[in-house]
Amino acid sequence: MDSSRHSLGPSRHALDSSRRLDETAGVVAILRGPDHEFEFVNDAWQRLFARDVLGKSAREALPEIQGQGFIEVLDTVYRSGERSLSQDISVGFMSSAGETTQQRLDLRLAPLFDGAGAVNGIFVQGSDGTAADRVREALLRSERRFRAAVEAIGFLWTNTADGLMHGSQPGWSELTGQTESEYSGLGWATAIHPEDSAATVAAWQAAVAERRTFVFQHRVRTVSGAWRSFSVRAVPVLEPQGTIAEWVGVHIDITERLAFEQHLQESESRFRNLSNHAPVIWVTRADGHCEHLNQRWLEFTGQTLEDAVGFGWLDAVHPDDAAAAEAAFRRANAERSAFHVEYRLRRSDGEYRWCIDAAAPRVSASGEALGYIGSVIDITDRKRVEAALAAEKRGLELIAKGAQLADVLNAIALEVEGQGGRGMRCSILVLDLDGERLRLGAAPSLPAAYNEAIDGLRIGPDVGSCGRAAYELTTVISPDLQTDPHWIQFRQLAAAHGLRACCSVPIVRGNGVLQGTIAIYFDVARPPSDHELELARSVSNLVGTVLERHRWDEHLRRSLEAEQSARSEAERSSRMKDEFLATLSHELRTPLSSILGWVALLRRQDDLPASVIQGVDVIERNARAQAQIIADLLDMSAIVSGHVTLDSRPVDMQALSRLAIDAVRPTAAAKKIILTFVAEPGESPALVFGDANRLRQVVLNLLSNAIKFTASGGNVELRVAYRPDQIEVRVSDSGEGISAEFLPFVFDRFRQADASTSRRHGGLGLGLSIVKRLVELHEGSVGVESPGRGKGASFFVRVPVAGARDSGYGVDTAPAAISMYGEDHDLTGLHVLLVDDDADGRLATQRLLERAGASVTAAESSAIAMTLFARQRFDVLVSDLGMPDADGYALMNWVRARAPGEGGQIPAVALTAYARQEDRIKAIAVGFQDHLTKPVEADRLLAAVARLGTRTLA
Repeated sequence: MDSSRHSLGPSRHALDSSRRLDETAGVVAILRGPDHEFEFVNDAWQRLFARDVLGKSAREALPEIQGQGFIEVLDTVYRSGERSLSQDISVGFMSSAGETTQQRLDLRLAPLFDGAGAVNGIFVQGSDGTAADRVREALLRSERRFRAAVEAIGFLWTNTADGLMHGSQPGWSELTGQTESEYSGLGWATAIHPEDSAATVAAWQAAVAERRTFVFQHRVRTVSGAWRSFSVRAVPVLEPQGTIAEWVGVHIDITERLAFEQHLQESESRFRNLSNHAPVIWVTRADGHCEHLNQRWLEFTGQTLEDAVGFGWLDAVHPDDAAAAEAAFRRANAERSAFHVEYRLRRSDGEYRWCIDAAAPRVSASGEALGYIGSVIDITDRKRVEAALAAEKRGLELIAKGAQLADVLNAIALEVEGQGGRGMRCSILVLDLDGERLRLGAAPSLPAAYNEAIDGLRIGPDVGSCGRAAYELTTVISPDLQTDPHWIQFRQLAAAHGLRACCSVPIVRGNGVLQGTIAIYFDVARPPSDHELELARSVSNLVGTVLERHRWDEHLRRSLEAEQSARSEAERSSRMKDEFLATLSHELRTPLSSILGWVALLRRQDDLPASVIQGVDVIERNARAQAQIIADLLDMSAIVSGHVTLDSRPVDMQALSRLAIDAVRPTAAAKKIILTFVAEPGESPALVFGDANRLRQVVLNLLSNAIKFTASGGNVELRVAYRPDQIEVRVSDSGEGISAEFLPFVFDRFRQADASTSRRHGGLGLGLSIVKRLVELHEGSVGVESPGRGKGASFFVRVPVAGARDSGYGVDTAPAAISMYGEDHDLTGLHVLLVDDDADGRLATQRLLERAGASVTAAESSAIAMTLFARQRFDVLVSDLGMPDADGYALMNWVRARAPGEGGQIPAVALTAYARQEDRIKAIAVGFQDHLTKPVEADRLLAAVARLGTRTLA
């Protein structure tokens, strides 16, 4: 805030308040400047003169008062800075009707001051003589308001006629904390800053002696101890006879103003310093002609001022850029808008430098366009950095896109030549695998004969610039190849191809290992410029990055190829293993199917001797043991290879466990083992989310394992219990128990506690491992506890309970165990086409179906089956899958391709020794309704045929 506003603020406040004066207050006005321009008038003044006077001088607003002495009184007050009181004067005014009227007025004129103490206006208050008392009262009130307004920004104080402070000075006391006895006389000076005190007293005493206005600035210690800066002004109050009655002064706090002014000075200094160091400052006229350029322009371009003014500055702009630069300037000048443009400017040494020319329009206070002021900044270094970054980006993009190394290096070399001076050419040499020679990487502009000669350049101290740079791992500059001793063996070669100078930079990895060299050649004998040298060094870093990236890419490519080869080999091995297991399963299950098929037929004979029945039992028991071993092998293979797919839905573990324990009761009864099922109290049903068939397999494996290792007369308990967020199934037995040493390995594959040749229990040791893997697929856990050998064991499985997300499924318990011989199925009236290439298995299956009442037509191949199918109609198709020539899948595709009237929708069962999950999925996909694996339970086969033939009898 400047000083004029300090004085303006309180005056406006006091006079704005006078708008609310009643009619007795008279007329009030503020005039500013030596011409006495009206800044403010109150309503009474407006009514008296009935004209618009604001912003006009007294002579313009009231021309009729000239010559009546009023203007002269105003001039006197403005020059002297002293008040004037004129009573009962007669002034003629022009009324709104155009008539001159005489008005008798009492006028009070008081000077107004700015913060520096200079007069900048006059306060005028007048009233007619008949209302003098009321006017005086109004003036007193106005004076009090004015005093209050002054004190709002400072405080008033008084001194005696001889300049001594006396009496109560509340403003000074409140500011400094001094008492009356301390500040009386000249005691107030002790509160002035020591550096200002003596000067203040001297100036004050001089003003008192000379009876003139006192204006000063100094620092005062406040009651808080802080120093504040004040502007001080004091004037003498005169008696009518001209003697001084007293001095009245005001202190105005200007601390913030001074701080702001100092900030402005510092800002101005910074701007001046910036301007002095800016490359160019220029100024134009409104018509666009340049009228001023600072010394820096002349130094930079080498032009004289006479050459550059007007539009001569365009002569220093690159010919390719001049037209665009001029057009941009003229367009902005026409639109009166700010602009910036980039162009190349010729430096005094002849080199063109990239510059930004930016400017803003100049306007006068009235908004008139005066021209432009602008500056020019050299951005060549920035342009070069941008170009280097762009080149690096393009090089890396080429690598990322799989470009050949030679193409990438060639692009970089061309980029270098584009950024260099005329006649500059670039080559990139790459260290060979032996680390002894430099091979040509890229040299797009060098002659082919020269490139051929330097390809395979030996590294050494006297082998040109590149050989030496690679040898010494330092930059080598050869400003004249014909005189450089290191170029003796290459002088003729260089001269023949117009090469006169060279600069070579080694390309080095971050660890200091040489990768190659980059060289720039010139067609004149000269050293490289700083820019060219820096360009070569920066590009050497880029080429180093490219070569390192290429090296890693090659390493990665070889690693990927090796990994892909290993993966392909692993996948091939996995396929071979799967195919082997599938073939093994087929070859083992097929004869087992025949054996168990005939066992089932024998079981249905009512007149077999006891000795034969005993033999049938032995045959069946061993066949089933072999079938379980095969099933375990296939299950473990599928689990390990990740081929097990769960058909998950809510499963009632209590119901599933009951079915499982019912399935093993015959085996337990044969060993006289007591089976117990316990369901602990809890929510019913005990639901988990999983595959019912796989969970049933888990429970059956645990029960079978417990029965296997429990002696005759022992106990096996199956318990279902609730745990927090889990269902626990625990199988406990009173059998052989497990030693502490073997407990950690119970669930490992192919591990058995007794692996000796004298072991009492058979099997491969896969059952519990399968349990563990299946439970983990259900996000559950397994465990085992045993006090030791001969003390039994307890296996438990914990599976998460089904959540809200699983509520949309129906509850599953897994299919109930189908007895081997306990049910009869009436297949009378069904005509079955049986297809199987295994004669023994085909005959056993045929006899089993015929015994149930079916009419069976057997075929030993798909081709025969197709012939039979085309001749007659069948109710159910039972087919093997693995057959020579056309397999069961081909047969089913052929059947499903036929029209419904030609048997294309016949129900079909796949009866096969291929037992993998993927085999089942594939069979269902081609059109089979069911997939039964060999050896199949007789009743399961009959039940499937009866169901598909819609002739099942319980």
